[in-house]
Amino acid sequence: MDKKRIILPIILIIFVAIGLIYMCYVTLFNDSEVAKLNKNVSKLQDSLLNDNDLNFEREEYKVFISVTDGRQKAYVTNAKAATLKGAIDKAKDEMNKNIVQYKVNPEWVKIDVVNSENTITNVEFENELRVVENSYRKGIALDKNYSVALLDSEVNSNQIIDYKQKEISLNELNKYLTSKYKGEEKLTEVPSELVSFSCVSYISDSKGIYKLGIEDDNYQRRIGKELDENELINIMENASEYLIDCVKEDGKFIYRYNPISKTESNSYNILRHEGTVWSMQEVYKLTNNKELKEKIELAVKFVVDNSVKYKDDNTAYIIENKNNEIKLGANGIGILMFVEYMETFNTDEYKDLVVKLGNGLLDMQNEDGSYYHVYKYPDFNKHEKYRTVYYDGEATFALAKLYGYTKDEKWLKAAEKSLDYFYDNSYEGYRDHWIEYAVNEVTKYNPKKEFLELGLKNVRDNLLGIVNSDDCNPTNLELLTTGLEIYDRASENNISIDNFKVDDLINAIYYRADFQLNGLFYPETAMYFDTPDRILNSFYTRDDMFRVRIDDVQHNINGYYNMYKNYKLIQKYTK
Repeated sequence: MDKKRIILPIILIIFVAIGLIYMCYVTLFNDSEVAKLNKNVSKLQDSLLNDNDLNFEREEYKVFISVTDGRQKAYVTNAKAATLKGAIDKAKDEMNKNIVQYKVNPEWVKIDVVNSENTITNVEFENELRVVENSYRKGIALDKNYSVALLDSEVNSNQIIDYKQKEISLNELNKYLTSKYKGEEKLTEVPSELVSFSCVSYISDSKGIYKLGIEDDNYQRRIGKELDENELINIMENASEYLIDCVKEDGKFIYRYNPISKTESNSYNILRHEGTVWSMQEVYKLTNNKELKEKIELAVKFVVDNSVKYKDDNTAYIIENKNNEIKLGANGIGILMFVEYMETFNTDEYKDLVVKLGNGLLDMQNEDGSYYHVYKYPDFNKHEKYRTVYYDGEATFALAKLYGYTKDEKWLKAAEKSLDYFYDNSYEGYRDHWIEYAVNEVTKYNPKKEFLELGLKNVRDNLLGIVNSDDCNPTNLELLTTGLEIYDRASENNISIDNFKVDDLINAIYYRADFQLNGLFYPETAMYFDTPDRILNSFYTRDDMFRVRIDDVQHNINGYYNMYKNYKLIQKYTK
C-alpha cells in the first residue's frame, strides 16, 4: 500500500484534532474568564448600590470598568445609562469583548461611578493645573457625552498632562487613545471645553473587595483597613518583595525605576544602597524569609567588594565610586548596615571593619562635635565642608550604635560630643529624622537632660509642619515614632518641655502612617501602568512621575517597622 495514502490522512486527522482541542480550550477559557468577570462585577455592583456616598438622584449614570490580570496595563471601558445597573451592564458587556479578544484573566476588577462633574473651558483647566504639583486628581472627559473619557489614573499613568507647560499633551493623549481604542482617528486639537469628574469606586482583587477614597489625599486608594501589628508586617513584607526583585546577581540594586517610561536609572548612591539593606534586615527579623536573607548577603558583599577603601591599617571609608567621594553619611549608614547584619544573623564577620569605619567617622569629626562632610578619594583630602544635615545625624547614630555593639566608650563619647553641638546649635530646626535616631540611641546609655530635650523639641517644633505636609515623605513617620521612644524615656527620667502634648504626637503617628499609604502601589494604582506586577506593593513619589527608588521603599519600611516595634508603646499613650 502507498505510504503517502496512509500518512496524509493521519496528518490531517492530527491537525484537525489539535484545532478542535485549541477551540475547546479557547471556549473554556473565555467562558471561565467571562463568568469570573461577571461574578466580580456583581459583587462590586452590590457594594455600590449600598454606598451612602453615591449620589443616586441623577438622570444618567456614567460608569467605568477596569480589568487586568496583574501583569499588563488595565483595559478600561465606560458606558452610561439611566440606571446604575444599566450603565454597569453596558460597560461590562464591552469589557467581556476585550476579555475574549485579548484573553485577559480578570484578577483585578475596578468599577468607577461618576459622582460629581464640572464643565470647564480648556483655559480654566490649565489654570487649575497651576495650583497642583504634577498630580491632577480628577478624570477628564473630552465631551459631555463621555465618548472619550479618561479616569485620573489613566491621565497620570500615561503622561497625558504636561505639568511643565500646564496643558494637555496632544501627542501623549493621541498615543494613549490609539492604544485604548485600537487605532481610531486621532485628535487634531484639545477641545475648548472639557468635563472634569470624580468617582465613587470599588476594586476586587485576590484578597477581597475594597472601597476607594473619595477625598483629595486618599482619592482612589483603598481605605478602612486598621493599621494593627499584622497589617504593618504585611505592608513591610510586601514592600520587601519589591526590594528582593531589585537585587541583581552582583548585589547591586536596580536603583530607580520609572513605571511610565519603563526605564531604569543608570545613577547610583551607595549611601541609599546601605540604608535599603538596613531596612531589609529589619523585615527579615519579622519574617525569616530565606530569599530575603540571600539578597541581603549579596547586597552587603557588594559594598565590601566595591566601596570599602582603607586609608591605613586602622581607618576605612565607604567610597561613592561614580565621583570618588567619601561621604560622612555613607560611613555612618555603612556601620548601621554592618552592625545590624551581625546582630541579625549572629555573626562577627565584620567586627574589625565596623571599628575601622568608626575611626573614619572620628577622623571626619571636628573638635566641637560638628563634622566635615566630604573627602576625596584616593588622596583622602578634604573636599566639601558641608553638604546635608542628614550626614550629621547618620554619623552620630552610627557612633552610638557602634558603642552598643563594642561597648568601647570612645564611640559613645564622640556621639555625646556631637549631640552637645546639635543642642547648642538648635538642630531641631532641621526636622531631621536622623537627629531623632541619634538622640534615641545615645539616650539609651546616657539620658542627659539636654539630649532628651533636643529630641522632644524636634517633635514639638515640627509636629504641625509634619501633619500639614501634603506629600508622602516617609521620614516624617520615622521621626514621630522614634520621638515617642524619646518621650517615654524622658518621662521615666522626669524630664519635660513646655507645650509638648503626647496626644498630638500619637494622633500624628496614626495620621502619617495612614497618609503614607497614598504613596503605595496598591492594585488600584498599579493596574494603570505597564507590568503592574513589577511595581505592586512598592512605594512611589507621585510628584516625580511615580518613580520608585530604593530609598522610597527603605524609609517607608523603616517608619512602619518603628511603628510595629513601638506598637505597645503607642497603645500605652493612646486615649
